[in-house]
Amino acid sequence: MLTHECTAACRLASLEPTLGALHATRPGRPALSLDLMEPFRPLIADSVAISAFNRGELTEGHFLNTASGCALTDAGRKSFFSVYGRRMDPEVSHPVFEYRLSYRRMLMLHARLIAAWLLGEVPTLSFLTTR
Repeated sequence: MLTHECTAACRLASLEPTLGALHATRPGRPALSLDLMEPFRPLIADSVAISAFNRGELTEGHFLNTASGCALTDAGRKSFFSVYGRRMDPEVSHPVFEYRLSYRRMLMLHARLIAAWLLGEVPTLSFLTTR
């Protein structure tokens, strides 16, 4: 889900999500989206997974084990989407601009910052840092 959010942010910033710097460019792989996602992975993806299990919002019963792998049940998907949505809503302070915005808006801001950096409009990139 986070990769899709980053891909949308890249496209909104007029960036090609498949041409990245940190991740290898391969057909069908959104390398720039993965690059954009890296600083946010522990804050969003890891946090959602850990907190969902710690709070009991996702349990072993929300998963199906099949010959092709593991999948979420309908109830598991509903629970996951709820936890993910709640994580994307809180506002955090941007380290450079010092105003508050949601993680979803932060992804869009950082995609636009990458575009501005590529165009030479900003001298350096500053990504979100935590305590």
